[in-house]
Amino acid sequence: MESPEPVNWFAQAKLTGVYEGQAGGGIIIFYEGKDRRVALNGYLDGWKLQSVSGAQASFEKSGQTRVVPLQRAALATYSGLPQARPGAVPPREGAGRDAAAQQPPGSPPAAGSNAAPENRSRAVFGGSR
Repeated sequence: MESPEPVNWFAQAKLTGVYEGQAGGGIIIFYEGKDRRVALNGYLDGWKLQSVSGAQASFEKSGQTRVVPLQRAALATYSGLPQARPGAVPPREGAGRDAAAQQPPGSPPAAGSNAAPENRSRAVFGGSR
């Protein structure tokens, strides 16, 4: 009976970051379904991290070399617009008959309305108000 071929985790690995500190540098790699830190000249599953150059990390084991490229961030997936909350119910048409309920958020209340204007705090560069 043949033993199954071992999983090549390097084929699925993703280099997600590079770090440097007083004790040296290394990488953060998504390997075997987990993020792991590996110091330069450290080992990952028997493979030695030999170098980090440009946007790739090179591992060596028994004369074989594996190179893992740094993954670029998927910026195209974020539009910058707020996401709809799961389970949020969209407002019904005609709901809220008074003028204040039909005003867009942040606009002053309509004349004759008893609604108080919203007082929202805003982020301030360098600290708080």
